[in-house]
Amino acid sequence: MAKMPQLAALRRIAQEAFREAAHSISTFVGSDVKLKLISLEILPPLQYLEVIGGQDSIVAAAYSTSKGEWSGIMLIMMPLEYASKTVSSLVKSFLGQSEISEELAVETFKEFANIIFGSIATVLYNKAGIKIMFSPPEIAVDSAVAIMESIAVTYSTQFDELLLFRAEIEGEKIHDMTLLVIPGQGFVDMLHGAEP
Repeated sequence: MAKMPQLAALRRIAQEAFREAAHSISTFVGSDVKLKLISLEILPPLQYLEVIGGQDSIVAAAYSTSKGEWSGIMLIMMPLEYASKTVSSLVKSFLGQSEISEELAVETFKEFANIIFGSIATVLYNKAGIKIMFSPPEIAVDSAVAIMESIAVTYSTQFDELLLFRAEIEGEKIHDMTLLVIPGQGFVDMLHGAEP
């Protein structure tokens, strides 16, 4: 799907987007957070499950569709335990409360995803002139494979390959996450645009 120079350019864009997102999250939670890209891989659909703990692992996912010069679907996945701790920390830091309703937990995770997706869109435009917009995130809690199957049905999407970004989030209040991209129309052209 993509050549090494294109992936290298995309990796640089992702690193900058994660730095910008980390700055925004740090402001949000009131403590220093560093978001570091560990790896960028192209994987067949089932292989990514090994990275996030197997097909029966229960995860919290926030996903959004994109439109513009590239269409596709982007997902943030975190093991449910980590997602719960992250949401709790965000709410406690921002609102100063420890009791969290389900509605507040969902809205907080949506805002967390909005920060990540918005940073990616901003850096893509600033660095490569690529204009995309993300829809408001949807939240799902289920096994990773069930979530992916649901997305495939909902959006009539078939995918042979996924882009998988593994991120290490350093800071007491946030935990590790996986960012998945389901490529859509214009994705290869986007990579050419990102190429130096």
